[in-house]
Amino acid sequence: MIKLFHFSYFSVNLGPFTGRGCPDVRVRPAVADWVMEALAALIILAGWIVTLLIHIKQGVPLPAEIWIMQGVATLTCALLLAAARMPVRFFNFPVRVSERNIVPQYLLATRLTRAFNICICLLLVSAPWAEASRAAAVLTVASLVLMGLSLVAYYLLALKSK
Repeated sequence: MIKLFHFSYFSVNLGPFTGRGCPDVRVRPAVADWVMEALAALIILAGWIVTLLIHIKQGVPLPAEIWIMQGVATLTCALLLAAARMPVRFFNFPVRVSERNIVPQYLLATRLTRAFNICICLLLVSAPWAEASRAAAVLTVASLVLMGLSLVAYYLLALKSK
């Protein structure tokens, strides 16, 4: 029997109750999950395209911070895409989980991770341009508001389905 090593430093921590003792749940991503993942990837792709177009149009090198921020956004997107597909033992939940409620709690947690991926990608892609563009500043604020709303919605639904 192969014993899996548990990375305690890489988990989705949404509350004090762990999913380690629960059965391993495998849920196939729904169409909405695929759409959310594709939207996050499209935001990253759009960020790179805008950065390259501005670089080509200006003809001078852009500040290194902009390139670094695009790289950080890409890495963050990849990590959150991986986090949404992690097994249930890597999640901590806000309510006590059992065999009865693990599936809805896991679905909610993975969907929150995907929603956060969209919000964080939008934030990281638009933040470097916030000083130069009013639209980028609005996108930055909107991503923070959407992140807060999705977190509130998650906790309400998690408590409702406990």
